[in-house]
Amino acid sequence: MSFFDKFELKWFITWWLMGWAWVSLIWYLSLTATPLEVDLGLAFSDKVGHFIAYGWLMFWFGNLYRGLRVRLFYAGLFILMGIGLEVLQGMGQVRQFEYYDMFANSIGVIIGFVLVLTPLAKGLVWTEGFFKSIYD
Repeated sequence: MSFFDKFELKWFITWWLMGWAWVSLIWYLSLTATPLEVDLGLAFSDKVGHFIAYGWLMFWFGNLYRGLRVRLFYAGLFILMGIGLEVLQGMGQVRQFEYYDMFANSIGVIIGFVLVLTPLAKGLVWTEGFFKSIYD
């Protein structure tokens, strides 16, 4: 079994590109001078956004690959990405460095990781099977 042993997905490249588009969006939203303001009416609502973004990211890539080691690799990569983006924000004059953002990012990755240890890890396989059943 190779390190990047993936699920048998017919549209793997499409799913993979969508995942990296999500990564790019997170980079953009993290480093832009005019961040997106979403008020959920909750205290720390921006932390909820961090949690969801990084949880979804880990969950997405966990649906692409089935090996535990590659999933751990992506979990580490995304946690380091969240820390690195916060450091970059702190280096700029527009955005603010926050430990709580790093914490929310990391908890999101961990929850996303836990979810891909369940049958939900075959979400993209099921999605492709659903569309195949419709169009066959």
